[in-house]
Formats: sequence, C-alpha cells, structure tokens
Amino acid sequence: MNHAKSQHFIPNFYLKFFSKVVEGDNKINVYVPDQDEHYKDKCSTKTEAKQKNLYDKHGKIDALFDKHIESKIAILFRYIVSGVYLHAMPEMKIELACYINFQRMRVPRYISFVKRMAEKSPASGVLSADEINDTAIAQIVDTSIRAYISMLDLKLSFVENNTSLPFCISDNPVLLLNQAFFGNSKAASIDSLGLITFLPVSPFLAIMFYDSEIYNTRKHQHPSGMVSHINKSDDISLLNAMQAAHCEKKVFYKPASELLIEAHLTEIAKYRKEAKKVWDNIDETDAFIPNPAYFKRLHFINPKKHVTKSGNESWQGRKQSEALREVGKVFFRYVDQGRFQINEFHKFMKSPLAQEYEIYLNNVFAKGSLG
Repeated sequence: MNHAKSQHFIPNFYLKFFSKVVEGDNKINVYVPDQDEHYKDKCSTKTEAKQKNLYDKHGKIDALFDKHIESKIAILFRYIVSGVYLHAMPEMKIELACYINFQRMRVPRYISFVKRMAEKSPASGVLSADEINDTAIAQIVDTSIRAYISMLDLKLSFVENNTSLPFCISDNPVLLLNQAFFGNSKAASIDSLGLITFLPVSPFLAIMFYDSEIYNTRKHQHPSGMVSHINKSDDISLLNAMQAAHCEKKVFYKPASELLIEAHLTEIAKYRKEAKKVWDNIDETDAFIPNPAYFKRLHFINPKKHVTKSGNESWQGRKQSEALREVGKVFFRYVDQGRFQINEFHKFMKSPLAQEYEIYLNNVFAKGSLG
C-alpha cells in the first residue's frame, strides 16, 4: 500500500519558534517573493515547508529523521531559546554542527541536485527510479552527518539580536557565507577559509559557526566567550535578505512583527532577483551555496586586516578542517564498529584510540579548536 504523504523539510518544532499561537494553533506569516500575491498571514506551521514524497513514497525516512534527529535537537533548541546557551558545553557544539549540516542538505533544492548526480552515475542504468532516489537520500544523510566534523575547528557563537527588527527564516534557513572572500562561489563550501554558517533559532537569537582565525566579532563580556551581539538593524535586514535570496519558495516571520518585517521586503525582493540569476547559471561543480558579490558587509563580524587585503585570489581551504576530516575517517570506522555513537567525537578525541594519530591531533588541536 502506498502511504505517500507530505514530508517536512523544515521541522515543525523549528517553525514554532517563529510562530504565534492563535486559537490553539501555531501560526506563522509567509512571504513568497516570486509570486504577485506576496503575503500569506497566519498560516499553520503544520502545513508549511512540506513536499509530497520528498524523501520516499512510504514516509519511512521522514519517520527516522523525526525519531533519531529532530526529536533530540528539538529539546536542545528549546534549552537554547530559553537561555541555556549561556552554559554551552563542547557536546552542544557537536550536536549543533551535526544538525546544521543535516538541515542544509535536506531541502528540496539540494535533494534534486544530488538526485541529478545519481542519475548521471554509471550505475543509474541498472537502477529503478526508486533505487536512484534511495541512493541519493542515503548519500545526503551519510554526508550531512559525517561532514559536521569538518566544522569543529570553527568557533561557535550564540548571536543575540539587540535591535527591534526580528530575524526572518526561510524554507532553506542555513546560510553559508564568507565575508572575507566576496564573489567566489567556492569560498562558501563547508571547509572554506573564512566560512560563516548562520541559523536563526528565534526572532532574536541565532547560532553561528565562524572561522576565528579570520574574523573578530562583537562579543558580550561573558565567561564562555561564546556570545556575540548585533546592534545595527542594517545587519538584521541584510541577513533577512540572504534568507530571501536563498529560499526555496518562502520566507517565514512571526505574526505581530509585520510592520517591521514588511517595511524592508522591497529590499529583500531585490536581492532575490539577483540571487536567482546566480542559481540559474551556477555550475554543478561549484559550491552549492553561492557567495554573491552583491551582498554588503555585516557590521558585527569583521575580517581581520590581513585577510581583507589578500583579495579573492587567495581563497583556500582551512587546514584544520582538512585535518579534522582525516581524523573523522578514523572515528567513523569506530562508529561503524559500534564503539562510539555518531555524536561522540569529543569522547573519541580524549580516548587512547586517538593517540596514534598525533600528527593530525597536533595540527588540529594545538590551539584548542574543538572547544
């Protein structure tokens, strides 16, 4: 029997952080930049960011996502939004890096991209359409989970929005950007020098991973050193514009913030038009998230002077990220053997099993990059 149903690619628990309870239901406002009827007020979060048969025809993969990934990260997100991020631990960094990689790859555009690659492979001639789909989904899940290790040299920061303008999110909410190397699409890949990943978790709080060798941020005097803040509404407007530029179809924002959000949607629409030109012409071998040159600079995170002077030509990968990836190959061999859970990389690094890889460990952790 076919149990096909619409499957969420943005979890309902996440959309709720940008919603308002109206008559017992979580309602969210929607902006659709590519339609004449731009605005949809007070839509149920249950009906948004869904697509029929996105992962499979039987709903099994969606159920696995909910059980093994979303249910756990939902608890962590609720703690973060309630203020627990002020006591962040290394394990929290691992969980967040793992989820951010998973979320950025599970959206329809990325799934379509991987499916096209699967269809072009030599094996596609002997596989059915369902088998090609299953292969693509398996690759996305495997890559997204394992790729998080390449992010652990980045600094984790919880970014407080101290302006009156709230964050928007989109149906493709993870931003990969690079403020050091404008105009280079490859400079927004997961192991790029100068990478920034940005994900709002509420209208006034976001999670950011950034290359601390490249950037300075505006920080609170907090013992963890993990709290940054945004004081200029121009930065929020720009980050919201990036959400609109890279969305699948929709931008979401909390009801009761209409006057503030809709006041700058005209500017957002301009960025969307420019981004579509990039999407329509991007080479499939380039980084999946382009790094458009038309974006302005953010004020709250600043490239250090020697990076600003170096120009686009000097883009390269982060050496610590490359070393982490090599250590990760070893770690996942132990995961496959059942000796560690997928989120226990921090535990693995402290175990005797990691000692034989001292060359990598010294390169990666000499500056305490995992903390």
